Amino acid sequence: FLLNGKMTFTQNTHTSHLTGQDLAILDSHAPYRIDVPDNLDALWVRLPRHRLEGRLGLAAEVLAQRIPGNKGVGGIAAQLLQSCWQEATHISHNEALRVSNTLLDLVSLVLVPSSRKPQGRKEALLRQIQNFIDANINDPHLDLQQIASSHDFSIRYLRKILD
Repeated sequence: FLLNGKMTFTQNTHTSHLTGQDLAILDSHAPYRIDVPDNLDALWVRLPRHRLEGRLGLAAEVLAQRIPGNKGVGGIAAQLLQSCWQEATHISHNEALRVSNTLLDLVSLVLVPSSRKPQGRKEALLRQIQNFIDANINDPHLDLQQIASSHDFSIRYLRKILD
C-alpha cells in the first residue's frame, strides 16, 4: 500500500506503476523488482497465501497488478487499510482477523483473474468455513463440531466438503 511517492513494481510478466495510495500484491517467495525514483513511504502487509488463493484461485495471475487507491472499490480498500494501520493498537486480534477478511474481500473484487471461473457452491462453502476459522482461531474450544454447527452442517458433511 503506497502511502507516498512512486514506484514501478514487476513480478512474473506483470509490471505496474504505482502512485498515490495504490495497492498491489506480490509473492515474497518469488523474484520481484521494485524501482523507486524518489522517496517512498509504503505499508507492507503480509498474509498467508491460502487467504488470497481462497478468494482468487491462481494468485500468480494477479501479482503486480495496480489497484487504484483513489476511486471505486480500490479506494475503499485503501481507506480501510490506512484506517487499520492507524487503529492497529486499538483493536483485538479477533477484530483484526475479521477486518482483514473484509479487506481481502474488497481486494478480490478488484483483482478477479481473467481465467477465473464462477465460484461454485463447494468453493463458497470452503471460503465461509475458512473465514469462520480465521475469526475464531483463538477459541480454545474450536473443533469440527463447532465449525459444523455454526454452518448448520453435520460433521460428516463438513468432512466431505473439506476433502
